Amino acid sequence: ISPNPAYFGGNADLTALNGETLNAWAYYDGTDPLNPYAYYNVSAAFNNALADADACAMRFEIDADQKDSYTAVNGVNKDFKPVNGTNLTWQGAAADYIVKVPVKAVEKNKEHVYPMVVGVEYFGVPSLWKADQNFKLVFKSSIAHANVSFSAASYNVDYPSSQIKITEAQVRADNPATSASDKINYFVASGRNALIADVQIELVQTQYASLFNAAQTMVVNDGIQIKTSEAVVGGTASVNATGVQFNLVVTDVFGNVMKYPFYVNVKSN
Repeated sequence: ISPNPAYFGGNADLTALNGETLNAWAYYDGTDPLNPYAYYNVSAAFNNALADADACAMRFEIDADQKDSYTAVNGVNKDFKPVNGTNLTWQGAAADYIVKVPVKAVEKNKEHVYPMVVGVEYFGVPSLWKADQNFKLVFKSSIAHANVSFSAASYNVDYPSSQIKITEAQVRADNPATSASDKINYFVASGRNALIADVQIELVQTQYASLFNAAQTMVVNDGIQIKTSEAVVGGTASVNATGVQFNLVVTDVFGNVMKYPFYVNVKSN
């Protein structure tokens, strides 16, 4: 058993696990809309071959002392019981180590912590295994934990009857699930990230609502469209509003909702 330090906090001297945390950047399967689940292949965090010619292989289980809390009818963790059981053994492919859990386990800042053990099962015999390393498994949404910012402190739009567009390139978000710089895309035209379920905008300072065309101030295929309008043509001599706050509202497939503020200056033309 050889844990890859990069997956367990980056301690280069790590040779064995003793309660370290594996952040599992979750994938999603919604094939059955009534029973969607998150999943992650835990074997990706280990270096050595998963099995040898003598049928000795890695095995993962929920810690025996806490297993009943997941399997018992009234167990305190029954709502978080892995979809594919509480242990994973070698059947012949790396995919045998994919852990599947309810989407509830991926709720931002309330992610469930699975107490795991990894060991070696000898000669393909389930009763012959040694679990000698403990770690914590936490499923996280890369969308929910992305750091999102905008290219400008604020954006200017003329008043009335003018519009601007904040494009994909102006929304900055690096995917925390990848080691390289990897932008998350939010809009359809750019190939929206598959873990994003919905993207909307909301006007936070609703006292300025009359300055904007509600039907055309929205998320469009290639960005955020902001359009001003005058309720009565010629009815307003001059309008200036600085730092009107909107939120970009992003919902991921796990049900997490994130709000990222951006600001618009309305200037009379």
